[in-house]
Amino acid sequence: MQLVYDISTLIGVVVFRQDHAQWPPAFDNPWKANSLRDFWGRGWHRFFRRTFVVLGGRPFTIAFGRVGYVLGSFLVSGIVHNVVVVMLDQNVE
Repeated sequence: MQLVYDISTLIGVVVFRQDHAQWPPAFDNPWKANSLRDFWGRGWHRFFRRTFVVLGGRPFTIAFGRVGYVLGSFLVSGIVHNVVVVMLDQNVE
């Protein structure tokens, strides 16, 4: 996963002339995490944060304000997690 991210970063910066600040380190020193929550929150979910915000947070903010931002982001996160679980195991009920 890190290799794909690094290649995407290279393409984004070199080809599309994006600012390198838009591509922070993927896991930001995972060995320095002091808990699973710290690793999962700052590292893993960084890959999907923008998707959750764009698809859930922003649309729900229009209707429900700040609470909608949080609930919409969690809703999309739950949907994505459920899709992955179903893809991995077709027998999930």
